Amino acid sequence: MDLTSLSTTEKAEAGFKMEIVNPATGVPVGASITLAGTDSKIYQDAQHKIANKRMKRMNSRGGMKFALTSEEVEFESIELLARCTLGWDDVDWEGSPLKFSLENAKMVYTELLWLREQCVVAMEDRSNYLQD
Repeated sequence: MDLTSLSTTEKAEAGFKMEIVNPATGVPVGASITLAGTDSKIYQDAQHKIANKRMKRMNSRGGMKFALTSEEVEFESIELLARCTLGWDDVDWEGSPLKFSLENAKMVYTELLWLREQCVVAMEDRSNYLQD
């Protein structure tokens, strides 16, 4: 078997278009988010950037005595997801179209835990990046 036929890197970089579903009904809401996968350079670079910031904080707080708060862990997970969000279609916020940006992605993921969870599940599912 040629293992390169199972490479997800290229498609993970291009992104997977995830249909947003209502968390109560499972019915698509008519909007989508495009996500880079965990095998993408986008994801790896974002993960390194976050880890480097953590190490700088660790050094400034006394090295090994450093401990992350749960709020810092949550912020880092939102930051990683936002950096892996490549765009969205038909997303409205408070009745108006919401322009895609890194800051808006962070805001949406901060406010809507259920959407954050949907995106993480989709992003981590390698099968989404093996489909044609």
